[in-house]
Amino acid sequence: MRYDAQNKHSLKSENACSENSVDLDDTEALVSTNLPPVEQPKMDADHAEFEHLMRRALASGTADNVRVLMDVFRKHAAEEEALLRDAEDKEETAAVVTEEQKRTPSSFRASSSHATDHARVLSELHLAVSATDTENKETQILQLKSACRAIVEHAVTYDAAYAGKLAA
Repeated sequence: MRYDAQNKHSLKSENACSENSVDLDDTEALVSTNLPPVEQPKMDADHAEFEHLMRRALASGTADNVRVLMDVFRKHAAEEEALLRDAEDKEETAAVVTEEQKRTPSSFRASSSHATDHARVLSELHLAVSATDTENKETQILQLKSACRAIVEHAVTYDAAYAGKLAA
């Protein structure tokens, strides 16, 4: 987004994927519920469910719908982390990695950073649930949009990294 300092307002920016301009100050334009496929059937099914649950929660703004989204995400996170750990264990076994090598600071496991980001997303979802119980409507919507953005960011940044690399 460009900013016109002289006139003190944001300028519309062209969206690279369409011919229409998008006002980047418009929060609606910043909320996407589209998640990339990862070519793992269970995870792709979960992503489709998230898309549906995010749209439903955003449309209703109710605590119940946000809680359902959070509960489904929590379950998905545990399953995904187990899937990643299993894949990493198989990879280490195939590569004959020693216990000493597993414990070295240079041995990075993707499941660890993935789990850390799952915790970040769950924290955003907890805040969204809390906002539905205590805050005004504008704050509720902003917090829910933030939680949905966190889910999309996670999928684009972390989940896309393993796309096509995990067994069905």
